[in-house]
Amino acid sequence: MEIFSQELTEKAWGNVGAIAYPAGDRLMIGNNSKPQSLDEIQKEYLRPHFGDLVDRVMVVYSALLMEDWVAASFQINVGRSNAQVYGHRIYIRDIYRPGDLQQIVLLAHELYHCKQYEELGSLSKFGYHYFLQYKKADEKYNQNIFEQEAFKFEKFFASWLANEVRVNGTRSRNRKAKKSSDIALENED
Repeated sequence: MEIFSQELTEKAWGNVGAIAYPAGDRLMIGNNSKPQSLDEIQKEYLRPHFGDLVDRVMVVYSALLMEDWVAASFQINVGRSNAQVYGHRIYIRDIYRPGDLQQIVLLAHELYHCKQYEELGSLSKFGYHYFLQYKKADEKYNQNIFEQEAFKFEKFFASWLANEVRVNGTRSRNRKAKKSSDIALENED
């Protein structure tokens, strides 16, 4: 009986996510400025890993983020996040920094969520599965399988990018990019 109750609770969280995530998307659109495409340097580094997804995503810099999800008595506390994704829109708290390798690593993490969204097919489905997995992870953000996959890719990408810069140099022409040794993996989304 307890397993059935746990499964029912997890599905309830999923159902809340199916409603709350698209609602959050609309709220984020209303509370933030116009998005922009990835720049050419970002696309050049990210395209080998994400293909033409880099042409479909839009980014809002200096974004006002939702720090907590609250719907009825369901809450996902993500703490102070650096970025959030809603479908093909990436919201980044920081200002736009052309050629900044650390920001490109953050974008790689967020693009991984865009890829997950595309695989699921809609904001509602992504919200359902993200909230379901959050509940299955004992309501621990870093234990959510969606985040674990994105952090695993982020770590791989940061290593790949550091090697790419070491071998080929940076692609930034407008400003000196950070050295590969300065790329720090952040444990926040």
